[in-house]
Amino acid sequence: MKTIHDFVVKAHDKVKSVNPKIQFGVYVGGWYSTYYDSGVNWASPKYDTSSNYSWATPEYKNYGYADHLDFMLVGRLCFGR
Repeated sequence: MKTIHDFVVKAHDKVKSVNPKIQFGVYVGGWYSTYYDSGVNWASPKYDTSSNYSWATPEYKNYGYADHLDFMLVGRLCFGR
C-alpha cells in the first residue's frame, strides 16, 4: 500500500510543480472491498477502512491517497458478455 501511496504523492507534487493549474487524478476500479489484493488504497486517509472490513488493519487508512487528487474516476471493468 505504501508504495502506491508514495508514488501518487510524488507524481502529484511533480505535476503541480510544473503547472499548479493542471488537474491530477486517477481511474480506479469500483470494487474497493477487494482492491487491497492489488496493493492499492484509493480511499481518503480520513476513512477508517478497518471499521468496515475485517481484512484491513488500523494502519491501512494511512495509505489512502484520495486527498492528493483533484479528481477520481471510479469505474468497473467487465469481461465477457
